[in-house]
Amino acid sequence: MTEDTRKRRHLSPEEKYQIFLEAVKTDKNGEVGEVLRRHGIHSSDLQRIKRAVEEGAIQAFKLRKSRKPQVSYEDYRAKEEEIKRLEAIILEQAAEIALFKKKSR
Repeated sequence: MTEDTRKRRHLSPEEKYQIFLEAVKTDKNGEVGEVLRRHGIHSSDLQRIKRAVEEGAIQAFKLRKSRKPQVSYEDYRAKEEEIKRLEAIILEQAAEIALFKKKSR
């Protein structure tokens, strides 16, 4: 390996995100080149990082759950039937308790 050949450097996701944040902050001042030099990356690497962050943000918003859970109609009907069944059991037990109270007096 010659001195001109660079060893490929692997950045952690945290490092890539830090580079992204620094680049966004300095982009307004036109000092992105300094960020690139400091981290030893090319502008194409930064563009790839920016694209990945954007895609990740879009995915995060797509996966966002609504406040109310979505329930299928079949599940809703099954739960309704279960509630009716349990209410019938409760009424039956309440009637039995009332009978036991009358007998014990």
